[in-house]
Amino acid sequence: MKTGAQLPLVRRMFSLVKRALAAVWLAASAGVAKLSSLMRRVPPPMRRALAVVGLAALAGLAALVVLSDEPKTYEVESSFAIRPSDEVQTAELPDVVGTLAEPDNAVTETIVNILGSELLRDSASEAAGLPLDSVGESGAEYSWTASRRPGSAIIDIRLTGPSDEKLLAMQAAAAEEAALLVGRSYGLYRLEALSSPTSPDEVDANVTQKVALAIFLGALLGLALVLAERRLRSSLGARPLDRRGDGRPSGTDDPTDETDRLESTLRESLGTDASVRRVGSSRIEVAPPEAAPGRIARRER
Repeated sequence: MKTGAQLPLVRRMFSLVKRALAAVWLAASAGVAKLSSLMRRVPPPMRRALAVVGLAALAGLAALVVLSDEPKTYEVESSFAIRPSDEVQTAELPDVVGTLAEPDNAVTETIVNILGSELLRDSASEAAGLPLDSVGESGAEYSWTASRRPGSAIIDIRLTGPSDEKLLAMQAAAAEEAALLVGRSYGLYRLEALSSPTSPDEVDANVTQKVALAIFLGALLGLALVLAERRLRSSLGARPLDRRGDGRPSGTDDPTDETDRLESTLRESLGTDASVRRVGSSRIEVAPPEAAPGRIARRER
């Protein structure tokens, strides 16, 4: 009984949906027809320019949609300074400081290698709960690089990856482990952290540059299509100017297409019973509906 009572309701809903779709279809058709009528009144050069701009805009929008689905990348950086150890005697202090002041000295380069070593990477990745092979200098999911600032005894460790939490955990673990490794290797030197752990920053994926490049390529494609269309018209022996609203070719002596558009406007405003015809390159003869040749012939009969 319930099923039989629900059938009329389902049919009514189905009928309403059909009517709504039909109304949307009619509105869309009317909009397309109106747009087509408006586009026929636009001069051909302007139409071609609009086509180029439209292709460029579509290319930029497509690039923006694609780039919005890309995974985010974060980056964090830690800085360390090489200092003389607290165990250095006062008499040895000038030699230790002098060694650090020498450009490209072996001590500083070795400490840079320690901070970028696989041993330190594995220790930090294990503390962050990451697989050991997911952290590396290049090609890995998480990038780890250590470099020395030119002319100084400051070393930077830069970490890059898809998870800001994992990067923060590796940063904290690397600071402690790096100080221990340097202390074991060189008793006369120690590492001093110059920055405290901070939240990783999201790396700019050059979205603006990529979208701009897509817009540029879309514009180039539009220009290529316009040139190809003009060459095709020329090869077929047709006029490079577009056709008028009534479907006939434009006049040869009307480069601005003003006469064609005026004739099309007169035909639309006076109706099909009026006589509108081209007499010359820039002259149009108009007869009201009562004086049109077709209607006069019908009255005489």
